[in-house]
Amino acid sequence: MESTYPPFEHLILQIPLFLVWLAGIVVSLVYGRRYPKVAMLTTIAFGLLLATGLFVEGLMMAEPLLRARWQAQFILIDIVVLAAGLLQSLATGAALVLLLVAAFGFRTPANKG
Repeated sequence: MESTYPPFEHLILQIPLFLVWLAGIVVSLVYGRRYPKVAMLTTIAFGLLLATGLFVEGLMMAEPLLRARWQAQFILIDIVVLAAGLLQSLATGAALVLLLVAAFGFRTPANKG
């Protein structure tokens, strides 16, 4: 069975990941009063993942329409798609650093005795 619009298939496959990121934001906000620094870092990290994921997914869905409209400017569309992929990679790296800092940055050292 051939799909009439393949980008929707990719979006559907990303929905569970988007829901996990959204749940991460909700959990961070729920625990915000008890652990304010950790909650702030995790909220930023999950928000960054969700925002860039939605942006890139929207761009991927619009790519066939852009290619149809701007037929002579394929290279420009390719550059935009490449830049969006780079942006998503940088945002994912930054989010992972924030999550690592949230997990280990505010812990007290274990007793060595």
